[in-house]
Amino acid sequence: MKKLIVPEIYLKNGLCDGENPVELAKYFSEAGADAIVLYDLSSEDAEHDVNLHVMKEIYRVVEVPLFGGGNINRVEDVKKILYTGCEKAILNFSKE
Repeated sequence: MKKLIVPEIYLKNGLCDGENPVELAKYFSEAGADAIVLYDLSSEDAEHDVNLHVMKEIYRVVEVPLFGGGNINRVEDVKKILYTGCEKAILNFSKE
C-alpha cells in the first residue's frame, strides 16, 4: 500500500495563518509532498477572488497536483477553481 503526503493550506484573505501561502506551497512541493489541498475560507466574493488569484500563483510555483475546495456554491465556482490550475475540485455535500 502506497502512502501519500498531502498537506492542506487554508486561505483566508489571501493568507494562510498570516503566512505567505505561495511560499508555503513551494516549500511543501520541494519537500516531497505528493499533492497539495487548497481550501478557500472566504465569505465574500471579493475575498473569494483574492484567494483564487493566490491559487493561480501557487500553481505557477509548485511541481505537484493541486486540489481546491471551499466556497463552492454553484457550478461556476467549480470552474473558477479548475481554471486556477487545480486538478480537482473538492465538494462539501454536507452544506446546503
